[in-house]
Formats: sequence, structure tokens, C-alpha cells
Amino acid sequence: MPEGEREDGTPVFWYEKGTECVTGTFSGLRELEQGEHYYTYARTGRIPVGKWKVEDSYAYCVSKTARMEETEQKPVSVHPDSCGQPYFSGWMAFCADCGEPVSGENVYMSREAAESTDEMDADKNYYFLCPCPRPANGDEGSVERETEDSVLCGHLDRYWEASPHQCRGISVN
Repeated sequence: MPEGEREDGTPVFWYEKGTECVTGTFSGLRELEQGEHYYTYARTGRIPVGKWKVEDSYAYCVSKTARMEETEQKPVSVHPDSCGQPYFSGWMAFCADCGEPVSGENVYMSREAAESTDEMDADKNYYFLCPCPRPANGDEGSVERETEDSVLCGHLDRYWEASPHQCRGISVN
């Protein structure tokens, strides 16, 4: 899971708060013309992401997911226990059109994933299942996911509900 090693041999999957990466997506808004002004509206659907910025440097699989555990219908299969291991930093998506955060939630991922993610869908829920390796324990009901060389934790550590993005548009009145 780490993205390499520092000179001292420690793994790199945490980035300093404020670290930014750009996606290459630019604003689709044109320049204002005479008599026009910007207004704010609740934007849904696909939101173009112009950049990602680290807001949570040091993330661990420790969150409680009571809201999901209390519902009868779970939209994803999750492991009930957190593993406590470190994973990727939390990146905030910024809209390419207005420059504001797409949501108030971080997305926990590698820098490479951030650089290649150029849109978020405001109409979809996002779930972050812990990607850390977990020793197979044989617990009945466990939803551990096997990979080539390990079993992943699978704990639902973060959950982001769909909500409109407060974006900027051009008004002619």
C-alpha cells in the first residue's frame, strides 16, 4: 500500500497538510460579459475536480460507523471492526469551475489516485473501506476480501452521503 520509501526507509503514504496536486481539468465557466454576474446554485451530477488538497495528513482505520450499522439495508459489505492501521491521507476535492470544495468530506487515497480523479458525482454516496491487510481470522460473517497475497480489512471507515455542491454559475439578470 505505501507509495515508496523515504530516505530513512519509512513508508510514504502520508502527505503534509496543504499538499496539492492538479488533475488537468480546467474551469468550464467563461469570462463574465457586461451585465452578467456570478450566482451560487446547488449543483448535482458530475462535478469537475481541478485539484486535490491534503486536509487530513495522518489517517488510521479507527472510525466508528454507527450510522451504517444501525440501518437494516447496508449498501456495501463491511467488516465490523476497525484494524487501527495507518492508511492514505485524506484529500479534499476542489471544483474546477468555482474553486470551492466539492464537499466537506475528505477522500482517502494515494497521490496517484488523486491526480487521476478528475470528477466527483454529487448524486452518489461514497464509501471508504479500509485497504489495510488483515490476517485471516476465520470469523463467521467476516467480509474480508482476499487479494493475491493478503486479506484486506474491509472496515467501513468513512462514509460520504450524496449532496449537492454549492457551485458558481453566470446570471444575465
